[in-house]
Amino acid sequence: MTVSEISEMVLATGEKPLVGEFKQLFSGLVVNLRDQDFETLLAFMTVRSVAEYGFELIKQGQLAQDLYLIRRGLVSVSIDDGNRQEELGMLGAGQWVGDISFIEPGPASATIHVLEAATFLVLTHDDLTRLQKRYPHIAGALLKGLSRQMAERLRNSREILSASDYSEDEEVERQAMSSPSSQWCANVSRWLLGIRSDEIERRAEEAAQVVRASLEQRFKHLSILDRNRVLENERERILAELHDGVGGQLVAMLAMVENGETSASALKDALRTALDDLRLMIDSLDTVDGDLPVVLGMFRSRIEQRLLAQNIRFDWQVGDLPPMQQLGPHEVLQILRIFQEAVTNCIKHANATVITVVTGLIKREDAQERIFVEVKDNGMGMQGNAGDGHGLNNMRRRAREIGGELYVESHKTGTGIRLFLPC
Repeated sequence: MTVSEISEMVLATGEKPLVGEFKQLFSGLVVNLRDQDFETLLAFMTVRSVAEYGFELIKQGQLAQDLYLIRRGLVSVSIDDGNRQEELGMLGAGQWVGDISFIEPGPASATIHVLEAATFLVLTHDDLTRLQKRYPHIAGALLKGLSRQMAERLRNSREILSASDYSEDEEVERQAMSSPSSQWCANVSRWLLGIRSDEIERRAEEAAQVVRASLEQRFKHLSILDRNRVLENERERILAELHDGVGGQLVAMLAMVENGETSASALKDALRTALDDLRLMIDSLDTVDGDLPVVLGMFRSRIEQRLLAQNIRFDWQVGDLPPMQQLGPHEVLQILRIFQEAVTNCIKHANATVITVVTGLIKREDAQERIFVEVKDNGMGMQGNAGDGHGLNNMRRRAREIGGELYVESHKTGTGIRLFLPC
């Protein structure tokens, strides 16, 4: 479809052109804009039709501030130097007039007459101001397109002036340089030297600041939402742990007291167990940065004095391990409770004197490396079906919750548990 065919079509409809039609008509004006940007630009424009031959659209010397994009028809451009009127040329569909006054409102530098029925898309300087405030990148692209076309026009005008035969006559050259056409060239030169480029840069920086502020506000909002979500999850976890751990133990102790037949030593053991569980919960809240030996060290500091009081010592063979990616408060608490159960069984049932704790890395059959922690005693081993008891089943369940596996091995020279954990 040619520019003339598009012009005929848009005049017939009497409406603004579609994006595709606009881009074909004025391809040299705005580039690198998205379709929705063209739609926004069109929304700021109005349609004006003129059928009267010779109609004076813009008059030289009178205030002008509107940009006229020619959709159909033909206009002439002329200037009056006071002695005679000089025709500069004609413009048709896909071209525009009024660009300098549109950028810098003031007296028009030329007169524009309508030579045949014409339709224009009109954008005022006030429209440009609103466009710059709301869509600075669109306004910047429009101004850049206008400046590029004016620069080309300036080069052509200077070539014409430089080729003039009057260059040898200083007086004639002085008069030529004071003519409206020369003044027009000088005005464009000043504009191209940075008057408008500074404004474009300022508008672009303002737009960037708005975008940065919006992104910062959005980031803060998301951070608050994420923090609230983490806090809520942690709150629910702690409540659940209190209910399942200390809460259940307190209920059991209350029942023991109400029964009236509980010995003081049994009540002490129950209280000690509840306190140990509470301490484990507190320890699990410390930041460990995926360092499992730190977790085991916290457990050792809590329990070692009780072991020594019963003539049991640790054989501590814990070395450096790679950081565990998933070692949050929940995982730490489950590991601590597994080892609390293992050590409690040693104290109560094994009749042991040494508890050995060993850590290391092992490559499984699936070629994946796993961390292992082993707790074993030198006691008399499990009796009967003790390996299927409630305590060991709880330990296995806790291991599964954190993606691990628990194995138990018992013989006459002692019992050991081995916990495998993902790196």
